[in-house]
Amino acid sequence: TVLYRQERFELLTHGEFWLSPTPEVPSSTGFADPQLPRLVHWVELRAKHTRRSLYFASTHVDNNSPSQEKSAPLILERLAPWQERMPVVLLGDFNSTPSSTAYGLITEGIDGPPPLSDTQPLAKSWSVAHNQPTEPDYPLADRIDHVFIAPSPKQWTVSAWFVDLYVYGPEDRYPSDHWPIVAELTAPAM
Repeated sequence: TVLYRQERFELLTHGEFWLSPTPEVPSSTGFADPQLPRLVHWVELRAKHTRRSLYFASTHVDNNSPSQEKSAPLILERLAPWQERMPVVLLGDFNSTPSSTAYGLITEGIDGPPPLSDTQPLAKSWSVAHNQPTEPDYPLADRIDHVFIAPSPKQWTVSAWFVDLYVYGPEDRYPSDHWPIVAELTAPAM
């Protein structure tokens, strides 16, 4: 799902592609067995106050190997044409830690399509937002949820990056088995 503020952005185009050998076939699988159908949902937005466009996408990569390693090049290939024209933001559950092969493919690139940059190491600061008595430990090296940007990270400003570790209810539970990540970004003018 991609949510955006209609008072700030207008939707120009949108679509999806499936993380499979047949990305145009809805609900297709095939990188691994078993594999759940996984997709990238994307939008092209235009900021109403600057008239600049932005490509924004969200995904959930399968947790089986080689799905992750085969999804990464497909994602890079599909995002490459957009990178030439406008800033790109891709976020989601990649089921890949920073030390994994799939993460390396995305951030180091493959022959042809340019890589994406993880916002966490680019952030001027990072923190844990929480409502617990003491700050909970967050295993940064084990994170599998990421916010990636393109083109060149030198053109972006990542003013802050934080993970939301708020707990809720009488049993102080996390709302999910994933912790929300927030990156405050300023996109380059293109």
